[in-house]
Amino acid sequence: MILLPQVINTDTTDEEIKDYCKYLSQKTNVVVIVPSFFRAKFWKDSANLILSEKNLYEGVDQLKSGHVGLTILVNRYDRIDLPGESCRILVIDGFPDARRQIDKVKQSILMGCSRGINQISQKIEQGMGRGIRSNDDYCVVFLVGRDLTRQLYSQGAINMLSPATKAQLELSDQISSQIQGKPINDFTDTIRYCLKRTEDWVRASKGVLASLKYSENTNMDKETLELRKAYDLASNNNLTKASDIIENLVNDITDKKLKGYVKQIFAEYTHLHDKAESQKIQMSAVNDNCRILKPIEGILYHKMAGSVTDQAVSCSNFLRANFNNPNKLVIEVNGILSALKFKENTSNIFEEGLKNIARYIGFASQRPEQEYKKGPDVLWEIGELKYLVIECKNEATVATISKTYCNQLNGSCIWFETKYDNTCTYTPIMVHPSDIFEYAASPEPSIRIMNHEKLEIFCNAVRDFIKSVAINNELGNQDAIRNKLIVYKL
Repeated sequence: MILLPQVINTDTTDEEIKDYCKYLSQKTNVVVIVPSFFRAKFWKDSANLILSEKNLYEGVDQLKSGHVGLTILVNRYDRIDLPGESCRILVIDGFPDARRQIDKVKQSILMGCSRGINQISQKIEQGMGRGIRSNDDYCVVFLVGRDLTRQLYSQGAINMLSPATKAQLELSDQISSQIQGKPINDFTDTIRYCLKRTEDWVRASKGVLASLKYSENTNMDKETLELRKAYDLASNNNLTKASDIIENLVNDITDKKLKGYVKQIFAEYTHLHDKAESQKIQMSAVNDNCRILKPIEGILYHKMAGSVTDQAVSCSNFLRANFNNPNKLVIEVNGILSALKFKENTSNIFEEGLKNIARYIGFASQRPEQEYKKGPDVLWEIGELKYLVIECKNEATVATISKTYCNQLNGSCIWFETKYDNTCTYTPIMVHPSDIFEYAASPEPSIRIMNHEKLEIFCNAVRDFIKSVAINNELGNQDAIRNKLIVYKL
């Protein structure tokens, strides 16, 4: 049985899920897979056992030997067997962290594209496989974490799951409809269908699997196969043939972000025999995916023109164009806001989240530093030729804002003044846990700080605004949206 608590009830908090898992662990083994040691800290006060590389196999033996309670497994999604009573309830809490630097780079480049979403779905299935080790085995799986829920439910990762997993998920959705909108403590009777092996549930569960038809065609990853062919040819100095294979692959890809990434690989191979041509290819690649490497001569900055459209109209147009289900809208925004935290090693997803959330309240946005290698981390265009120039330092831990950080924001202000004429005005914003500059810093008087408190106020305002628009399905009601933007000070 596969349940998504934060889809069943979008108000369900991580703390409520933790408390419920602790309650369930009093009678059965509950295993929680978390993506990092940072996330493990959240569960620490409730955990009976935390397993990492150092104590992994001893801990698994404990689970197989009897009742342990609530066990936290840090970033381990494969090569672990937890059959039978060793794991009756499995919780996958968030996405796994990329470990190698190259994986972090690829994760950033492919963020939001079909290949990236496919890798997410594969990892989720790997994790779920820890709790089911035979045809007679069974367990309840909770998929939690607002970003995981967002990617799986509203970004289409569900469609990339295997037929068996999709069938089980659809059956679980039918069962969970009886607890839709209810608090997580009301889930107990539902999960007992699985844990107590209720005859109707077992029959239905086996029935959806028995009726599946698998395609006779193998669904191999074409990109990986073709890139491997090109690599082998290039290793044998057949550079022309290698480039031809990748060029044909580029022409077959429809996903723009993935196309840009593969074009960059095409440019790398071309560079080995034609440096000038490789730069042209790289320029074309950047047009498809702004997160990849920039050509030597750089790329021209494209200004955001001052919007002449009312904020409420822009907001309504965006929401109606992208969401036909208000519940999916709430899930999507909750996922974006979950990334807006002061936390180490999250600058990329924080900046992406701050850029993306602007659209949901009717503003245009960019990431100039990432997209053009110059300018602020995030730029918002908020109408009437007004802009927000934002530097994000959400990884900072010190008690003051350093001279370096201050100079970066000052430099972004100068960048704005060179790119936009004097009819445009801007407010410089620093996202930082502190609102005190160190003595050596020389901040512009107009700088504003978004610290912990202000970030939380902002996130709560956006969350409440979206919820109030969605609850009455007012995505197309511009007057209602305008009034709510005012009420929530957005």
